[in-house]
Amino acid sequence: LIFAQQIGAQQFQKNTFWHSLKSVITTVSIIATALLTGDILYILIAFLVSNLIANSLPFFINKPEETVVEKHELKRFENYAKHTSIQNVFIGAANQLDKLLIFQWLGAKELAIYAFATALPDQYKGITKTIDMLIMPRFSLHKEEDVRANIKRKSIIYFIFLFACA
Repeated sequence: LIFAQQIGAQQFQKNTFWHSLKSVITTVSIIATALLTGDILYILIAFLVSNLIANSLPFFINKPEETVVEKHELKRFENYAKHTSIQNVFIGAANQLDKLLIFQWLGAKELAIYAFATALPDQYKGITKTIDMLIMPRFSLHKEEDVRANIKRKSIIYFIFLFACA
């Protein structure tokens, strides 16, 4: 929630700081646990606990400002958040399903080859996610009618840009 608010308010430096800190905390805890124990269970626990801490830290430090929102608007936001969360669960599962099937049917070596082959497209997806994060707050500044009127033209430009980058 904090990250989404920072992006929506176009506070990109603050958002980058928290994401970087999260990466550092998680990486240091995993490396330290791997060096100290070497046990995969402890490494998994260290990963989960460090992610919990790193994701909770910005919330407790930067408490969100309370805003007055009408009940029907709040209900609309809650419904959108629920649908998006459910959609992200299915998207995450679908993104990992191919790896699970390759490991089950072909084996670990083939999965490593597949992961290496798909590394570049996965990095490309990361770039498009960053662009999407930058674009969405700009859309939120405009009226819905204006966005609907220009979305087709801007989507075509965005598609051409992404196609040229590929």
